[in-house]
Amino acid sequence: MKINEVLVEYKYDYKLSDYQKVPYDPDMRQARPELFSTDTNPHIGPQEGKHLNLMLKGMKPMSILFLPQEQQAFEPYIKDGTFKLVAKDESNPGLPAWYVSLPGEEWRVKKLQKIENSLVDIRGNPEMERKMHAKVGALLSIPKESVKHYLKTRYPK
Repeated sequence: MKINEVLVEYKYDYKLSDYQKVPYDPDMRQARPELFSTDTNPHIGPQEGKHLNLMLKGMKPMSILFLPQEQQAFEPYIKDGTFKLVAKDESNPGLPAWYVSLPGEEWRVKKLQKIENSLVDIRGNPEMERKMHAKVGALLSIPKESVKHYLKTRYPK
């Protein structure tokens, strides 16, 4: 990853505490009750259940949506041009994914899909996997401290 790529990818540089201040999206309590558990580690999926509100606030440049409730909540914003539906992945019929971005950030989806397509090549190589996860975290604008926590727990040295 080149320095200028890191700077561009982290232009949405928010801390976990910033993410925690954003309210959950409508209907998430019913769709994802596990998000509301008091014993959940805040570094695990800090954006989960908040994709819509984070993107509306301009804090998150792209999201991957799996839940029908999330996809339905995004539809009016896609129709009015607030967000771009960049791609649909229907390779898993039980869990189709929508890749949604802010206008001008569509390149993130293409870069993420390129990374996803290279997963087979890097499996079993911990250093390459670490780099891939760090890059995905940057593309998705996941707080750096949460990415570091994930890497530290997933790949202890």
